Amino acid sequence: GSDRLGMNAILYAPLIVVNIWHGLVIWLARRRSGIWRSISESAASGDVLLRTHRIVHGMGAACFYAYASWLWQWPHYRLAVFILMFAATCDMVQSLVLSKRTIHRSFTLSDVHQVTSWTMATGYFAFSLLFGYIVGISPVWLTTYVVWLVVVYGISYATRHRYFWLAQMVFFVSTAILIGLSGLEA
Repeated sequence: GSDRLGMNAILYAPLIVVNIWHGLVIWLARRRSGIWRSISESAASGDVLLRTHRIVHGMGAACFYAYASWLWQWPHYRLAVFILMFAATCDMVQSLVLSKRTIHRSFTLSDVHQVTSWTMATGYFAFSLLFGYIVGISPVWLTTYVVWLVVVYGISYATRHRYFWLAQMVFFVSTAILIGLSGLEA
């Protein structure tokens, strides 16, 4: 009904807006520096970009909290709800701790931004798989999604993360598509 339609709008808002923002912030930072950089490096490259990045991520996380609260009414979604809320919390934290002093080398466990970013990405990945499984997305498609991301990150690793920004975009857009398709079935 209209309740479901409204909640899907709340789900799709961050899936669309945050991904558009990611592409835009990478492009804006590249225009300024001439270098393709990660989402975080791009966002931290200027005060206005960083402030906007924090607002966009905060609003996205708030939408995910609202969607998770709605999903809570069905017990079979509860584990997915916990994962989504955890990922959204990490999402807010990673954007708040991002600064010009952030160490932008992957898996730098001494940097709070790196730890919360990778944890956030893992949380959204886990949510997308669990949510897809619960609503009945074909295991073939779920497996294809995982293999696709392994290939993308394998290529990123093989190129010494020269195109890490692109691997990030592929990850977030692919994850958004799976979550969005699952939302249609919820």
